Amino acid sequence: MSFDWSTYLDIAKLIKTWSISTNLDEAKFRTSISRSYYSALNLTKKTLESKKGVNFKAEDIKRLVKARGSHRFLLQLLYTSDSGLVKNLAAELEELKEMREDADYRTEDYERLNGTFQSFAHTATFKAQGIITDLVIFNDSDADIKIDKLRDL
Repeated sequence: MSFDWSTYLDIAKLIKTWSISTNLDEAKFRTSISRSYYSALNLTKKTLESKKGVNFKAEDIKRLVKARGSHRFLLQLLYTSDSGLVKNLAAELEELKEMREDADYRTEDYERLNGTFQSFAHTATFKAQGIITDLVIFNDSDADIKIDKLRDL
């Protein structure tokens, strides 16, 4: 049985509501943001594989992923679509990726950020839920991606 990536979003929502000591607040909000992103990212990849026929194990795809990085490749792949829905999905995922990078790598003092990560955690879970909803619509649509555009670059 394969892992259900939507459970990462369930955990992200749960983590941000935990009442734990204040010295762990920043960590819980950063973790919530990160799990929200990975839930949306991996569900997007799964949809592209299972419903849109992208074979991430094919040698030519592996080379493209290696050259661009897996996260960037996935975003570029979504942007090849002519569908407004898919381009919007890509933009939302890209914004969520930036939030995740801030949560994982930004080292400024949390107090000086005035609770930024708390509001980011709420936004991140909301964005991830929206992406997952859009993936259901994308899955049922005839919208497609154009992997040949990436092969030509």
